[in-house]
Amino acid sequence: MTKEITAEQRKKIYEYTALFAGQELDVKSNLIIDTVIDEVLAYCNRDDMPVALERITAKIAANAILADDGFSTNAGMSDKKLTSYKEGDASWTWSYSAADNAFNEANLLENFRKIRSIGEDDENILD
Repeated sequence: MTKEITAEQRKKIYEYTALFAGQELDVKSNLIIDTVIDEVLAYCNRDDMPVALERITAKIAANAILADDGFSTNAGMSDKKLTSYKEGDASWTWSYSAADNAFNEANLLENFRKIRSIGEDDENILD
């Protein structure tokens, strides 16, 4: 059985996020960090938070805080290169290179994902 994320780990994630974002955290920032932690744990099918995942989670939270709208589904799209735009029926094409995709959030989190079991107890089958 894995241990759940501790208060000390949450505090470290808050500190790392403040460093990555380069600003003091306010109430909205704290909500964004808590939301990112919940989303990372859900995406990875985990209750625990490995040390390496703490920093990655903080980086994702800092990016969300620095975006105009931390809850936007298009956060971070402004730094991608627009290669094509079509006005009729509004079509945009963004360029993605291996370098752009190497450190995207899903790729960073993929190594921490656990496989969920199909058993009644819903335990991780690899634990």
